[in-house]
Amino acid sequence: MVEVSSKITQEIPGGTFFIKQEGLTVLILKGNPSELGQQHGASLKGEIHLIHSKFSKYLSGLKRGVRGKILYWILFFLARRMSRYIPEVLKAEMIAVAKEAKVPYRFILLLNVLDDLLNTLACSSFAVTGKKAKGGLTICGRNLDYAIFTDIMPCLNTVFVYEPKQGYSFISVAWPGYVGCVTGMNSKGLALSGHASNTFDKTRKGIATGILYRQALQYATSLKDIEETIASGPRTIGNNVLVASHDECFILELSANRWQSRPTEGGIITVTNHYQTSHMLSVQAPFIRKPPGSPLPHNCFTKDHSAFRDQQLRDLCKKSPLGVDEVIEALRNEGIANPGTVQSVVFLPAQKTLWVAQRLEVPVSLGNFVKLEGLL
Repeated sequence: MVEVSSKITQEIPGGTFFIKQEGLTVLILKGNPSELGQQHGASLKGEIHLIHSKFSKYLSGLKRGVRGKILYWILFFLARRMSRYIPEVLKAEMIAVAKEAKVPYRFILLLNVLDDLLNTLACSSFAVTGKKAKGGLTICGRNLDYAIFTDIMPCLNTVFVYEPKQGYSFISVAWPGYVGCVTGMNSKGLALSGHASNTFDKTRKGIATGILYRQALQYATSLKDIEETIASGPRTIGNNVLVASHDECFILELSANRWQSRPTEGGIITVTNHYQTSHMLSVQAPFIRKPPGSPLPHNCFTKDHSAFRDQQLRDLCKKSPLGVDEVIEALRNEGIANPGTVQSVVFLPAQKTLWVAQRLEVPVSLGNFVKLEGLL
């Protein structure tokens, strides 16, 4: 079932809640970097504190007492080394988030580079276009799977609608405290979604992945712009990013020093967590081990499972031309959705419209999908 949202607004200092519900917040942010951060931190202060508390307890559970604190400071030290590559405007935004939310800046910084340090992100996406899409216009489906914190992430799904003073308006589907973008779309009708891919070719001397993708989306007028921004880096870890417009879509397979684009096949493109181009296969590393406390089964952390999900998506896309309802059903498929699915989104770039799953437990794709339009 697809629900269409009604407009619910609540004024806050400098910003507006479009929707404020359990499991789905839509927050409109306007202004310069500091103003964006101030609105973000002031609006979501309680949620950011909840994430901070959960993160601290998780580390304490891994390493009891003093050792847990040491692990936190080690991660912060690594995050601080990466911060030199973050653009100053985004540092200013993060500083403002931290100040208004009344949490340490080091935590907001760590939150925004954590995936580059731990590389725990695992996802599935697909897009169809031309004859494979109802109406002929590109439609994309995206599940974001996370290995930890799956008890709170569904409750805190947030759609940030940015109206920055520089660049173009864009949407980032993320969580409180996060200023990057790994699931998003801009006012030019360009969409992207990122997927971790473990690689031997990685470094900490680069821009955190979500920050880089946000830069690309905020300033792009074409898919070529996104490709050029991401390809020029500097990048950190392995990643596969799906980029799409109203009539085109492709994958960028990335590592720190290599990249290769992968086109559609018969109007279909699918992507999970492994490389598929010959240029990138030689730098594919073994998948990470299951993190402590993860609800996901061990087989989810294997290349075989990534390949299985990819094939499932291909098979689903071949059945018939896909519209919104068919894409949602694919995201709910038991071979795609799993105990780590904390975010599920459908993009229709031509209409600058998205549908976001709302459910308080994983997999969120089994919940209602709320239609959001007119935000860009």
